[in-house]
Amino acid sequence: MIETGIGCPYYEWRSLCNYLAGDYHILLYHRQGYGKSTESTRPRDTSSIAIELHELLLSLEVQAPFTLLGHSYGGLCAQHFTRLFPQLVKRLILVDSTSIDFMTLYELGTPVLNSYISLDQMIAANEVRGTKSQAELTKEVPSHPDGEMKDFLTSPLLYRTVGEEFSLWEQSSEMMKESECFPDLPLTVIARDPEVSALPFIKHGIPADEAYRYEQRWHELQQELSRLSQHGEMVIAEGSDHGIHLDKPDQVIECLLKNKESGAWT
Repeated sequence: MIETGIGCPYYEWRSLCNYLAGDYHILLYHRQGYGKSTESTRPRDTSSIAIELHELLLSLEVQAPFTLLGHSYGGLCAQHFTRLFPQLVKRLILVDSTSIDFMTLYELGTPVLNSYISLDQMIAANEVRGTKSQAELTKEVPSHPDGEMKDFLTSPLLYRTVGEEFSLWEQSSEMMKESECFPDLPLTVIARDPEVSALPFIKHGIPADEAYRYEQRWHELQQELSRLSQHGEMVIAEGSDHGIHLDKPDQVIECLLKNKESGAWT
């Protein structure tokens, strides 16, 4: 079961999943408000997303327990699902996941970087796009993709949904901090390479000291995620930025197959 990152289509996971199809039954889906999924009446916090995923799994009669993988914001959703429905998760894999302490990334004395990545800016940008028509959004889509990717990226509902996910990000984290303890289950955290991921920031004019300070804190948060469970481990995807499943898919595949061979999964 794969939870994608914020604003990301499941299409970008297909190549990796095709490779694994002989070993696993894999479920890819779009959260409500993404792709062809309908708009939800629930708020776009991670609790609602976890409950909606649970409802989907029940409707599909998915056999549990299963392996749950979450990337980026999808990792935050996966953490919430695991807290709410621990009996359904055999193992959790967090791929460069958002942490419930992500707000500490804005407390590092990095004013230039913060001006680029502030939550307020990301919320406002998505809210503006959410008011535009599909025709207007088509003119803004980079590289003009065809077919399903174009449809995905030119949906005003997508941007309204993403804007609300961003706006409830901190609230979602606080809900998890107040919830039950994290279950002591097998946990693997796959983290990006901090030396590599700082470079795009620097290329866009972010002072190097701010970029490396940010990446160091992100790395620390990944380490903290791996300690959620006594059975947690962390691996670094060397040479990869945030999109590990695209930059270094072999790292994700190796993690899955290694645990299958060890008998950790069936």
